[in-house]
Amino acid sequence: MTSIVGMLLLAVGALAFSSSAFHVPSVTQSHHRYHQRTKRPAFWWTRAKYGSSSSRGSTLVAATTTTTDPGTISLVECEGSPDDIMDAATHMVDCFWLNSPQSLLVSADDGATVDSNVRANLVDHQAQDLTEQFGERLGKRQLDTTLIKAVMMADEGTVGMVCVDVRLMDESSSSIPQILGAVQSEQMLKNTVASLGPKQRRQYKDASAQEIAKQLLPPTLVPIVLLSNLSVSPKARRVGLAQRLCEDAERVAKSWGYTELHLKVEAGNEAARSLYETKMKFVQQAVLKDEAAIRVDGDTFVEVQADTLLLSKKL
Repeated sequence: MTSIVGMLLLAVGALAFSSSAFHVPSVTQSHHRYHQRTKRPAFWWTRAKYGSSSSRGSTLVAATTTTTDPGTISLVECEGSPDDIMDAATHMVDCFWLNSPQSLLVSADDGATVDSNVRANLVDHQAQDLTEQFGERLGKRQLDTTLIKAVMMADEGTVGMVCVDVRLMDESSSSIPQILGAVQSEQMLKNTVASLGPKQRRQYKDASAQEIAKQLLPPTLVPIVLLSNLSVSPKARRVGLAQRLCEDAERVAKSWGYTELHLKVEAGNEAARSLYETKMKFVQQAVLKDEAAIRVDGDTFVEVQADTLLLSKKL
């Protein structure tokens, strides 16, 4: 299964954000996969490292006005274990897809009416895509990636998450740059190095995406860092968690040696745009007309069209 290239999510308070590098499972028209990750110590109000546990059997999180003390939450960069992935997939389905003010459901009035079997199928599809992008891998990933979770210190439950990964951006069009998919970006770098002679291949064995792109790719293909999959549980909203997750994504991008962070957001999602453009100071780089966006229809993800903004921020 694959997912749409470039879908991004946000669910925080009145915010709900779909479209951008969001990684979704099994989409009906075109599909897209994830592919990479790395690990680094994450921090927030409290710094910690927790092993996650699978929440496959958890119940749907209902919207609530109860908020969580931010001092009881820490940010954790995941190892990409099966439990990590299943926990993240369950969080995304429960707290974004089935519980978003943005009305992402095509065939149900609200997430509370979704059958448990339908929900389980959505979680499975989402977990498959997250595994490809952020799961453990024997070999080294060509491009950096990480999944950051906001974890309740009391019970290690996930109350928020954000994904950060490196992609290639095609700037050959002067007006509308295009962010390539994760798999396409990685394959392009691998094929470029593989086309070299044995001696040159050894030279680039441990080279970064920036080094490979600068020396071997056309100048219009540029590595960038993409923020995606930002979502917050209803019980942890309105305490600044979404903003803190964004700030940690900025930290990760800088630690990888980048000076700019990108994301995509649907043009009609005013609440999400307020977070990014007003609070986080992202600026509009391009308008992508009729970009692929994702909705939930039954136990699968379907593609619709929505005008989407490409935003960026200097770090």
